Amino acid sequence: MSGSTILALHMGKYYRVDSGLRIDAGAFVAALEFATNKKQKLLESQTRNFLTVL
Repeated sequence: MSGSTILALHMGKYYRVDSGLRIDAGAFVAALEFATNKKQKLLESQTRNFLTVL
């Protein structure tokens, strides 16, 4: 894991659906950050970084 990077498209905590709230990606990314003691690299879909990674 020493050479790995945590990539995230967003850090949303939750989102709403007809039946209530659902957990979003941000909670999972935060759990990975905690477990690996690393910080995420936020990639927004409109940025050059996002397209480079793909």
